[in-house]
Amino acid sequence: MNLYHNIRDVRTSKGVSQAEMARRLDLDPSAYHRLEHRGDKLTLEQIDKIAQALEMSRLELLTWGKKPEDVPEKDSTIKELESRVKELTTTRDILQDYAESMKQKIINISDDFQAIIKSIGELNNLGTQKVEEKFDDHILYQTVFSDKELLKIFDFLYKEDKLLYRHFLTQIRLELINSYIREAKLFLKHNDQKEKDLIKRYGGL
Repeated sequence: MNLYHNIRDVRTSKGVSQAEMARRLDLDPSAYHRLEHRGDKLTLEQIDKIAQALEMSRLELLTWGKKPEDVPEKDSTIKELESRVKELTTTRDILQDYAESMKQKIINISDDFQAIIKSIGELNNLGTQKVEEKFDDHILYQTVFSDKELLKIFDFLYKEDKLLYRHFLTQIRLELINSYIREAKLFLKHNDQKEKDLIKRYGGL
């Protein structure tokens, strides 16, 4: 089973663009692009959501393109996926599955971080639109922010929603958001400056 090809083939046969899929799943287009390319690494929950967005069942999506005689009497493909947990009989298997689960959570948190940065930036008319990838039916754009613009975005977040600001700070410090990416490095730099400003303001009290 090559799930990536199934999703792409179903989507194109129905005349649905990646941008439209992103809208149906309430995702950023770049986030959906990455999601579709995960293919066989998708979770059952993600497969169900994509199938629903394509107006079909999970089984129809998993068996797309197969001849009737090639499809088992029962949805053995689904049972195979669902039985993964039962097959985790060794400590190594359990750790590997846990690591994959955590990896997906980290990807989701990082996507949220990037999406909020993008939303705040665009609302404040910051950033430059650059072509990320070209497809037959559309062009995928990416909003790029300069270091100065990112610091403005973080300043806005700090002033308007300190709770969310602290949440992202904690996620970066715990490495749930990759602290080596440019946005995370600048976020930490912004927080360091805010802490220094507070010390200067209240240090003499």
